[in-house]
Amino acid sequence: MIACISLGVWMSKFMFKQYDTKAVSKFNTIYLLEIGNYNSNKEMEKALTNVDTYLMEKENDKYFAYIAVTGLEKNYDKLKDYYVKKGFKVEKREKILKSDKFIDTLNKYDLLLEKAIEDTTIDKLEKELIQKYKDACDG
Repeated sequence: MIACISLGVWMSKFMFKQYDTKAVSKFNTIYLLEIGNYNSNKEMEKALTNVDTYLMEKENDKYFAYIAVTGLEKNYDKLKDYYVKKGFKVEKREKILKSDKFIDTLNKYDLLLEKAIEDTTIDKLEKELIQKYKDACDG
C-alpha cells in the first residue's frame, strides 16, 4: 500500500513538471505620471491651463491629473526625468488595467518610447498615448 502511494506521489510530481504552472494574468500594471490632484474639476482646469494634453480621472471625490502613461518601469523613469526637466512635479501612480486592446497599444508605444531620444518624439508619443487611453477607457 505504501509503495502504491509513493509511486502515485512520484508520478504526479513527474506529470506536473511537464506543464508550465505559472498563472497567466489578464491584468496588467501601468504606471501613470501624476502631476496633481484636486478637489474639483474647475480647480484642476485652472491649475493646468499651461498643459496641452493630460488625463483626468475622478476617484473618491478627488480629481487626478496625469501627463503620461507607460507599462514599463524603465520608461517611467525616462518620462519622469523628461517631465521634471520641463518643470513638473511628478508622482508615480500604479493602476491595474483589464483592457487588452489598450495594453496592446501601450506595448507598441513603450517599444517606441524606449528608443526615443529626442524630447519632441517623447512628447508626441505621450500625447498620442494619452488620447488612445481616453478613447479606450471611455468607449
